[in-house]
This record gives sequence, structure tokens and C-alpha cells, in this order.
Amino acid sequence: MTGGDDDKDKAWPEGELQHFGSQGSVSTLGEDEELNAADLTSDTSSAASMSVDAGSKNEKSQLTVVTGDAGSMTDPASVGLQPTSPRLSVEDRVRVRKLLGRLQMQAAAQLSDGTEGEEVAVKLSKDEIALLAELFGAGVIRAPSAAGSRLFDFSKRQLTGIELSSMVQRVRGDDYWPVHLGFRDLEYSVNVPSADVGIPTVMSTLAKLVSPLMNLVTCSRTERMDLPILRKISGSFEAGRPTLVLGPPGCGITTLFKTLSGRAKVGGRCKLKGEILYSGYDASEVHVRKMTSYVDQMDEHTAVMTVRETLRFAYECFGGAETARLVLEASGFSSETTEEEKSRIHETLESFPETVINSLALGNAADTIVGNELLRGVSGGERKRVTSAEMIMGRRPLAFMDQISTGLDSAATFDICRRLTEVARNLHHTPVVALLQPPPEVYELFDEILIMALGYIVYHGPRENVLPYFASIGFECPHDRDIADFILEVTTPAREIYRTRADAPNDEEAMAMAWQASPFSVKKRESIAFRCDPANKIDAAMRRKVFAKEASIFENSFAKDLKLVLRRQWQLVMRDPAFVKARIFQSLLMGIVIGTLFVQINPNLPEFVTENTDLTPITQRYGIMFSTLMQCALAGMAQIPVVLAQRPVFYKQSGSYFFRTINYVISETLAVLPIAIVEAIIMGTLVFWIAGLVPSGSAAPTGTSDAGSRFILFVLLMASLNISFGAYLRAIASFVPSAAVGQVVAGLSIAVTILYSGYIVTANAMPVWFKWIYWMSPISWGYRTGVLLVFKSSAFTQAQQALALGLFDFPADQEYIWGGYLILLGYWFVNMGLSYIGYSFIRHESGARQTKANPLAEDTGNPDVAEVESVMARQRSPHSAVHDEKNLGDGRNDAKRVISDDKGEVTVEMGSTLGKDSFTPVDLVFIDLWYAVPAPGSKKKHHFSLDLLKGITGYAEAGTLTALMGSSGAGKSTLMDVLALRKTGGRITGQVLVNGRAQKKTSFSRITGYVEQNDIHSPTATVEEALIFSAMLRQPREISREAKLAFVESVIYTLGLESIRSFKIGFKATGGLSTEQAKRLTIGVEMAANPAIIFADEPTSGLDANSARVVMDGLERIARAGRTVICTIHQPSQDIFNKFDRLLLLRRGGEMVYFGDLGPKSRTLLDYLQGIPGTKPMADARYNPATYMLEVVSAKSLVDYVHEYRESALRVKNEEKIEALVASNVEKRPDIVFEAAYASSFGTQLEQLSLRWLRAYWRNPAYNTTRFVIAVFISVFFGSTFYQKAAEIQTTQDAQSFMGLIFISTTFMGVIALYTAIPTVMDERAPFYRERASSYYSIGPMAIAITTTELPYIVGASLVFVPIFYFLVHLWHDARAFFLFWAIYLAFQMTLTFWGHLLAAVAPNQAVATILAALSFGFWTISAGLYIAVRDMPAFWSWLPCLNPLRFALNGLSVVQLVCENPLEDSGPGCSTLSTGGTAWNFVQGTFGYAADDWQYCLGALLGFAFGFRVLAVLAHKYISHLKR
Repeated sequence: MTGGDDDKDKAWPEGELQHFGSQGSVSTLGEDEELNAADLTSDTSSAASMSVDAGSKNEKSQLTVVTGDAGSMTDPASVGLQPTSPRLSVEDRVRVRKLLGRLQMQAAAQLSDGTEGEEVAVKLSKDEIALLAELFGAGVIRAPSAAGSRLFDFSKRQLTGIELSSMVQRVRGDDYWPVHLGFRDLEYSVNVPSADVGIPTVMSTLAKLVSPLMNLVTCSRTERMDLPILRKISGSFEAGRPTLVLGPPGCGITTLFKTLSGRAKVGGRCKLKGEILYSGYDASEVHVRKMTSYVDQMDEHTAVMTVRETLRFAYECFGGAETARLVLEASGFSSETTEEEKSRIHETLESFPETVINSLALGNAADTIVGNELLRGVSGGERKRVTSAEMIMGRRPLAFMDQISTGLDSAATFDICRRLTEVARNLHHTPVVALLQPPPEVYELFDEILIMALGYIVYHGPRENVLPYFASIGFECPHDRDIADFILEVTTPAREIYRTRADAPNDEEAMAMAWQASPFSVKKRESIAFRCDPANKIDAAMRRKVFAKEASIFENSFAKDLKLVLRRQWQLVMRDPAFVKARIFQSLLMGIVIGTLFVQINPNLPEFVTENTDLTPITQRYGIMFSTLMQCALAGMAQIPVVLAQRPVFYKQSGSYFFRTINYVISETLAVLPIAIVEAIIMGTLVFWIAGLVPSGSAAPTGTSDAGSRFILFVLLMASLNISFGAYLRAIASFVPSAAVGQVVAGLSIAVTILYSGYIVTANAMPVWFKWIYWMSPISWGYRTGVLLVFKSSAFTQAQQALALGLFDFPADQEYIWGGYLILLGYWFVNMGLSYIGYSFIRHESGARQTKANPLAEDTGNPDVAEVESVMARQRSPHSAVHDEKNLGDGRNDAKRVISDDKGEVTVEMGSTLGKDSFTPVDLVFIDLWYAVPAPGSKKKHHFSLDLLKGITGYAEAGTLTALMGSSGAGKSTLMDVLALRKTGGRITGQVLVNGRAQKKTSFSRITGYVEQNDIHSPTATVEEALIFSAMLRQPREISREAKLAFVESVIYTLGLESIRSFKIGFKATGGLSTEQAKRLTIGVEMAANPAIIFADEPTSGLDANSARVVMDGLERIARAGRTVICTIHQPSQDIFNKFDRLLLLRRGGEMVYFGDLGPKSRTLLDYLQGIPGTKPMADARYNPATYMLEVVSAKSLVDYVHEYRESALRVKNEEKIEALVASNVEKRPDIVFEAAYASSFGTQLEQLSLRWLRAYWRNPAYNTTRFVIAVFISVFFGSTFYQKAAEIQTTQDAQSFMGLIFISTTFMGVIALYTAIPTVMDERAPFYRERASSYYSIGPMAIAITTTELPYIVGASLVFVPIFYFLVHLWHDARAFFLFWAIYLAFQMTLTFWGHLLAAVAPNQAVATILAALSFGFWTISAGLYIAVRDMPAFWSWLPCLNPLRFALNGLSVVQLVCENPLEDSGPGCSTLSTGGTAWNFVQGTFGYAADDWQYCLGALLGFAFGFRVLAVLAHKYISHLKR
């Protein structure tokens, strides 16, 4: 908008109504503003003209009114209309509609004729000028301020993207370097085992661990094969000629794009052959990844950053306006370039992100966070546009864009592709775009088409030759079929329906050979030969300065690069307040607890040892230091899930040279540095002064004290250790594949370094073969420094210092203090170097292969591998997943199929399972629905000021298919969530009626299926298991098991899931099902429930045309069987769109544009729209009605379709229909009430949940195989460290070490159990939220299933650990003592595991859960009795040991091993006589306060803790949800 002087520099938004004043100035009018009559000057006696700023013919239309001769305007009163009149008559409304409609049609006609220039003129008659005068005079059109304050300099208007490219084209000189790409005989293959591979399990992973040894012993080797992904293909892409790439899943498009953009994995088992030249240069001569951009299928973004921040960061990483200017200058300027043009271009480049935001229609979402599955942000379509926009920021001349239209409506796809192609032609860029379901108008935008099938190229040439070519080889496209749909289907076995000749190619290889032999390919083959000849190099100054190998691969200097990344990382830290607050709270609370537990320790250290010497003042100081260091180490583990969550974004951005990897590593460290320092200050201050580590003032034994300086050094030590160890944990995260593995590796390393810190095992007692750990461990250096800081204080005498340090064999040299700081600083840099190596050379990206279960399963890192194998498997299968027309009935006359189960064969009629007798048909009515949320930036959480839905009214009848459509952000998914009762926040008003009665949540969830936009499933289940799980739990208990299994088979058949039925679902980011496979499964899971109503949120998003047709045919079958199906859909083909019975059309802002029947071939809809004045008619029969509809009602239209619908007879008819439908439902349909809350019985729920969790644990080797491997490692390592040490306890130091041994072995196995349980449960949390919303099961069976599944693994791991550790250490060789030791250890492991389950249910994310785990374990460690006896704790902390499972574990284990009630008769190690004269048991009892008869109580307490944590986890799952919708 424009205003006074303050507004002169503002951008002129597209789509504003504008008018020229009498002096030639321009004022603008926003979409929701009005214009004063006084602002329009015109001579009503002369004709005026109107012009539409076409933005280089294709930009958003902008209406301008250009005055004729200067003169005064007719007075409003003279035309008989009072200025205060707010409304027009019916007749005048018709006149306005006709006027706007005629102007729209004039502009559209001239644009379609190819009119060039900035403006398109339209004519106004005298009557229309008079009508405008009436509108101004009536106040119907009014400006908010006087014209004088709204003057706007036209030259200041911000250029659009196409205008910018057009201007750059005009001014650019001859030194621009166009990138023409040629590739020849390109082959890409992955070496994989010849045998089928599949789902990794606990056993298969163990087998893989020993298979190399077995192969060595048996002199055998695994048979392997090269699986071809790209099969000797050749092609060329010409600069300035956009190319559209089409092909079915498994055709190799993703691998081709990654290969040509320099991002494919090459080396090892991935082999690449062939030539690739970029304007004659190969990859050794140019920076391929610098001159290419690659837009991935996956939308990987930082969820908490806004759209504007995401794009601004990308733009600045690519050098921003400065680099853009340098690139332009490197191309030179034409001799006709003016300074004004240069200035305009530079000004636009300064705000280039805003230009792209406007061009991609992201303006309304610019300040909204991107979000993810659990964090509400922009819509799915908007997120996809952000993915494309992020790479557009780099302005790379060669762009590969993989499936950029997923989640976008056809109008938005057209708009984006139109801009891409226009800019590419203007700038001679080379965009290569792969789309799944391009509508005809999008298809027409591209100059060339490349078609792939199973790694072959079956066509590559001009768009206009596609149909003639396929006709020449025997395939004809029907006149009413979208060309893109025809192309995608002709490359699959479905090609048979288009065959016109018997000799037409019948497979992919034959089609590729036909193309090579065709005369249509001659020109392309000549182009390939030319582009792949190095003699035809094209050179320019731009290549030498920007893209040559000699040029820098990064756009920014090191310092600027670091500044950008550091700023972003700091934003991420601050955007996670739960994480920051949890860490600060943790340090505050632990500081208070540790300090007050040891409040003002006795400052008088003993100077020598006798039998009665109290060593507590020394040992407690050692204990404080040890517990503080443990807290630092455990607290840092929370950084692992944070780093892993950001790693996919790092992979994407570093692969495109956003920034230097080393700067990312440095920024990760520096961003958390302030938190680490604050933590150190808080905890260090509280512990140091409250506990009195160093006496001060008169309390000092020497009378002098350096407590102040020692405090500063102590805080510095805490900060140094926190920072150094945090860098180490981040280094681990850069290497490991998952959070669970990262927690295990971190836990192991912490256990090892803590053990060899010098406290549990003193330096003189360490085995020589492990002594190096003591000198290499940062923990031991930190601990040594801390001990010297305290005990070498001048507050203690020399004798006190010598005794205190000698007690634990620490050196007395103060140089170790500064040595410790230097070592920690050195480790900080070493760990950052390790992170750099991990990030630079290790990639845990998506891609795995799985067909059948086999222990040879392996991750290939290439998503196309599984796709190719899937296609090949279907081709080999006698029952292919091809769905031709004869297989796609209406659901009432399906053929018989034979279904097998474990009881034999059961033959069923599919029609019977889909029939109406198994459910009650439901009509859904919604009346005047409004939905509001707090406005962005609002500080009032319950101030719902932003309406996302506005008065939506409609209905969906049983047996019909209803579409919810509209542009991205129109509120389709929001309406779906409201109708399905899935919203967790906001304010909803209005009525929803189910069969004429008010909607009830308890019963409604039982009869509905909800196909979510995000495909959320249990990752360890197979496709078939997920379908059976849904059917068994959600279909009524009265239906037999055989009928449910039969129904599952019909769903598998309907959706073409036969070839992947045994695939593990997994995660898309780590090699699970592909996007289209997961989407079909999501639909299948809901269909398997046999619901009366199915809500499907974008069921075809991410699917190719054939898969989309299969999916929609399945939904149509379901609807025709009597169900109510409601779908949101973005880009339906004409064939799919015509399957719908009814349409509810929304515009941006959540307002209704149309609701009613579509009619045969959408005739009813078309007649309604074309009956509104100003609506242009549809071009031709091949044009998609869905696309046409979205185009005419878009924001660019001058017709107010919302108003038209409100005033229409159709709305009245719909309301009458609703009244009749409600009345009929109340009279004829029963109220839907269920006696039970869940469809299945408790027993069925328990059975299915037990099966799921048993399989989930068996298929989770990262969790369960690891725990067995860790049990062996820890038991052997600790056993070797303490080898035979427990056999004889002769000194107090031996007794102290024995207790340390029990503590460390028990503690760290518990820590690993705790930290690995959290990510395991977190992975299942999102599927649980979905299943809870659909009333799958109650909480009770789930709790029992998880518990009974977890227990065998806990028992098994304990049976591995305890015997090895027990006998290596030589604990008491007594059967009773052994089994009691095992029982207490087992109970403690159960307790810690279930505590992890509870934290995963309560915490908002994994990082916070990890912090809470560290906090709780810190409490337990400090109050377990090892550092301070329970009886010696201050009275206000006397309750803490009662809530401490670690205390009961240590108490119980020490009792069963050391109890000695009668030294003369008992022979256990506790009866050993120490050098002080007492028994070991007397020492332990006196030092730690454990009682002899406590083991029963301790075991019972541990079991009680385990049970209590399990119950609390159940309650947390029931009442706490972190899903935000």
C-alpha cells in the first residue's frame, strides 16, 4: 500500500486496484479497501480506458484506471445517489457484476492473445464511467485517506520475479554463461546381496555381527549383484528450454537428478559410468553443486523458523544481493543499459526473498513457522513451496526439482511452474522439473518432455511430438484423457488399455529401444552428440569467475559465513524455550540439592589415619566433585536428539554449499555456550558456597583462605567440562544413525570415563591394560583438576592436603590444575574436529531396500533401490498389481477371491464385506461452522481473533464422494479436522449433525476413518500387519476374524499393495516406504476399519497419476458401497475430479464459493460458474474442470464469488436440502450409540497390541540387540577392571572400591536402559496419538502389552550381564547371594526402563525428556548413600532417599553381598577383617548407613517403583497430549 512520505519506499503488492490521478500520479487500493469518489477525476463525456498491468504478460493482473482529459468529475449528487448510501439496489448490483465481468474478460482475452508490454488496455463506456462515479459517491468504494497522502511513485514499485528476469535479460551482456547439459551412456548401479533382503531383527543383526567371522571360517562369501538404477541412458538439456520429467515410481528420476547435480553417492558399492558435460566442461573443471540446485522430495526444514527467516537465511548464505550483483556484473552489461535499470535491479535484489515470497503466494504465511508433524505451522502445500523457494534463493542456472507440486492445488502448481519457465526463458536458465500429476495447462508450459521407465529413457524431445511419437509406436491417447496421465500409464503395465497395434512395445526395455530407433529421436541424438563433445565448450567470464574450480565454492567469506550460521543456531536455541528452561532449572535444582545435602561440610580435615579417624570431611568433598561431574556428563546427553533433529536440514544445506561445515560445527558449540556458562555459574555457585567446599574466613584450619579465587577456578572448570563434554556428545551425534544408538554410545563412553576418573577406582588400583583411559579421559582430567582446586587450597594445612590427596592416590602437583584446563580446551577442539569429520564424510540419509525377511538386510542409502526392486518384483509376480478398468467396479459385484489364514482357506465374497449390512450409513450435516485461532504474535492464548473458517454450511450423504477444494491455505484441512473432531486448540462454533443428531465424540470416532495428510504409522510394522491391526481393533467385535481378514485382503487388492505387503513401514527419512506407498497404506489402514465415514486429507498427494487413480478408484468403491467419503484434494486429473458427486469450494480466508453437485462431467459446476457475469468460459473439452474452477475463483478475479454464492438460488436450495435431510435422518435413521467405548473386546485389544509390540521390539535391533551387546561389553569391561577384586576386602579402601564397583555397574546399565527407552517410546508416540483419536484401543491393554514385551528383554539382558560380571569380579560365590543379586539388579533395570517410558510420555520432546532423565538421575545419585549416609542427610532432605530407587538398589545389593551378622560363623566377603580391626560389613554399615535386614524391603520398593512408574506412564498417555492441531 502507499501512503504519505513514510510509505514511499514500500513495495507495491501485486493485485492491488490502482488509479491514476489527474497529475499522472498513482495511488493504490488494497483488496479490502475502498476508494473515495473525490479521488477519481474523469470527464464523463469522454471514454476512459482501463489497463491491466500484466507483469510481462503472465503476472497477477493489476487493474488501473487511466483518466482522459483533465476535468472535474460529475458531482455524485447529480446522478441521484446519496453519498451516505451504503448499499446498491439489485439492479445496480447486476450492473456492477456485468462491468467487472466484462473488464475481466477483456483483460483475459488480450492476455491469451499474447499481448506484450507492461499494461493491457480495456475500454470503459460512458455508462460504466457513470456507474463508477455512483459507486464512489455512494461510499461503496472508498479510500481510507485523502488522495494527497497516498501518492505513489510508479518507479518505486518492486519488480516481480518475471519482471526482474525480463529486465536482467535486457541489460545483461555477452559474458553470461548458459549451462547446456549433456550426458551419454549414463549408468548407475548399487551392489546388493543377490538374495532377497528385508526387515532387520534382533536375530538378523546378531547374525550380521558374526557373519564375517563365519564366512572367514567357512571360506564363503555372500553372493551379490549390481542392481541397475539408470540403464545406459543419454540426454541433453538446453539452456532456456524448461524440461518436464515424467515417470512412474522406480523409474530412476531421483537418482538421475542427484547424479546430474553432483549429489549422488558414488564409490564403494555405488557405481557410476558415463559422460556428463556442462556446456562442454566435466565435473573436474567446474563446481557442479555450486551451479546446480536440487529440490528434494522431502521437505526438510527447521520447524521453529518462519518462512521469511528460512528464505532470508538461504538468500544470505548464497551471498545475498551482493553476490547477485557480482554475478550480473560478471555477465557484463549491454550498451543500452541505463543507470535507472541497474538501480531498479539492485533494489529488487536487495529484497529478493520478498519477491519470491510474493511470487509463490507465501505472503500470508511469511511470518508463520514452517512446523512439522507435531508442531503446527504452515500448510503442507505451503511447506512444499518453501522447499522450492529455499533453493530458488541461490539463483543457480541449472535446477533439478523433484516432485515440487506435492500438496499444491493445480492453480498454484500452474502459477509456480509458469513463473519458473518464464524466468528460465528470460535468463537462459535450465530447469528440469519432475511432477507426479501435472494438469494439462502445467504440461503445456514446458518445451521439452523426458519420460523414464525402470531406469530407461523412453522419450526425450519436444512436447508437441509426444502424442505423435507414441501413436507411431502403437499407443493412442484418448481425447478426454490428460496427456500427462496417459504418459505415466503408458510406461507401466497399464499401457495395454492404450495399445492400438499388436507389435507395440510390451515392456520398458522395448520402449527404450523403440525410442532410439524412431525418427523422432534423430534431433535429440544429434544434440546429445554435440553437447557431449568437449570440443564444443562454451566459455565466458561468468564461468571463470563464479563456477570454475579455481573459484571459491562458497559465496561468503569465512567470517560472514560463521556469523550467519551462528545467528541461525542461536535462534534455534532460543526458539526451544522448554529445552533452555529445563537446562537452567536442572542446574539450579541440582545445585540446591547437592549444596544443601552437604551443607557446610566439616572444614577440619584429618591429618593422619587411625582406627577412629573420621574421613567423612574428605570423602564427602570427593563425592560432591564426583556427583557434579556426573551431572555435567549426563545433562549433555540432551544435546544428542537436538543435533539429530537438525541433521537432515544440515545434509540438505551443506550439500548445496549454504555454508562451511566447520562453521556449522563452531556455531553448534557457540550457540549453547551461554547456556553452558550460565549452568556452570548457577550450579558452581550453589554447590561451592552452600556445601563449603573450601572453608573461608575463621572456618579455615590455617586461618587464611583463598576461597574466592578457588571459586572462580571452580566455576571455570565446570564451564570447561560442560563445553568440552557437550562437544564430544555432539561429535557422537554426527556419526551415529539414530538417537537410540547415540544414547548408547554416549552412555558407554560416560561409563568408561567415569569409572576411570580416579574416584571409583583409584589410580594405583587400575589394571595396567586400562590405565591409558585414566590419562586420556576428559572426565578424569576435570576431576583431578577439581580435586586439586579444593584440597590444595591454602585453607588446609600441608598434612591435611597430603592425606586427602593420598587417600585416593591423586598427585599433589598444582600444575595439574592448569594442565586440566588445557586438556579440556584441547578436547573441545578435538571434538569439534571429530564433528567436522562426521558431518563431512558420514551420511545417514534416506534409502533402504526390503522385500522379504532375511538376515542380510542392508541400507543402501538410495531410495530408488527399493522402488526398482518393487517394480521388478511386480513384473515377476503372476498376480501383478495392475488395475485395469475391469478390476475397478463399484464395490457391489466384486469377484470371489481365496483368502488363506492359519486355519485353512476361506473363500469370501468381497462384495459381502463391502456391503451395507456391516455398518450403519451416515449422513453428515454441518451448519454455520466457524473456527478461530489466536492471531500470530498475539500474547493472549485464548484470544481467538483470527477466523480460519467463516460460516461453512453443507452436507455429505451416505454413498457419495464429496470433494473439499480450494487454493493452498483456504482452510480445507482445517475444515476436515473440525468435522472429524481432530482439532486440539482454537474455538469452534456452529453445528455438526450425524444422522440428524448432535455429533458425539465417543461414538463419532468409532464410525470414522481419517486419512491424514502426514503418513503416520508404527514404523516397525509391515504393511499387512498395519491393515490387520486396524481391521481387528476397529471393526465391530460381532464380525468374525475370518471376515475381517478377508476384508483386509480386499483392501490390499483394491489399493495394489500386494507387492509390498511384507515391507516394513519405517520412516521416509531413513529408508522406509516411499511417499506413494505410505500414502496408499494410510488410506488402507482407514479403509480396513470399514467405517461409515472416511475423511481423506489429500489422499493423492505425492502419488503419480496411476497410483492416484488406483487410490481414488478404491475410495469410490468404498463410497458406492454406502459409505460417506469426504476428501480434500489439490490436483485431481479430469478423470479423478469427475468421480466426485459433490464439491465444497473454499477461497483463501475460509469462505464458501460453491457447494453443490458436480453433475456429469462437471456440467452442473461449470454451468453455475459460467452463469456468473465476468466468468470466462472453459477453453476446451480436454481442459480440466478442476483447474478451470480454481483459476476463475482465484484472488486475481474481479468477481466476488463468495458474495455470488451467498446471494444465489443454489445456497437457498442447499439449505432446503439440509432441512429435509435432517428431518429424514431423525425419522428414518437410528441414533448411533455404542454400548462399549471400543469396537473390539479387551482380549482382542490385548492380543493385537501384544503382537504389535512383540514385533516392534524384535524388529528394533538398535534398541534390543544393542542392549545385549552392551550387557556383554559392560560386564566384560567392568569385570576386567575389577578382576577378582571382590575376592578379598582387606582395607577400608577396598571396601570403598567394592561399593563403587556395585554403584558404577548398576548405575550405568540403568542409565543406558533409561536413555535408550526414551527414543523408542517417542517413535511410537505420534502413531499412538492418531490411534487414540480413532478409538483403536483403551490404555490398559496397551500398558500390559508394552510391559509384557519389555520384560523378557530386560530379563535376558540381565541374565547376560550378571553372570559374566559376577564371576569375573568374584562376588560372593553363594547361590542365594547370586540369585538375590540378580533379582535386585533386574528390579532396578525394570524401574529405570519404565521411568524412561514415563518421561517419554510426559515430556514435550526428546531433548526435554533427556534433561529430565539427567535431573532425576542426579537426584538419585547424590542421595543414594554413597556420598553421604542416609542418616547424615539434613532433616529437610530426609524424604529424598525414600523416593530414590538407586538407593534401594545399592542398599539391597550391598546387603546380599556383604551382610555379616556373625563374623565367627559367616564366611562371606563382608566378614573380612579390615586393617582397622572391624569387618567390611561394619565399615559399610557405618559409612553408608545400610541395615542388615533391608534386602526384602529394598526388593519390594524397587518392584513398587517399577509398578508405580508404569501406572503413571499409563495415566500420562491417557491425559497428556503434545499434538498441536
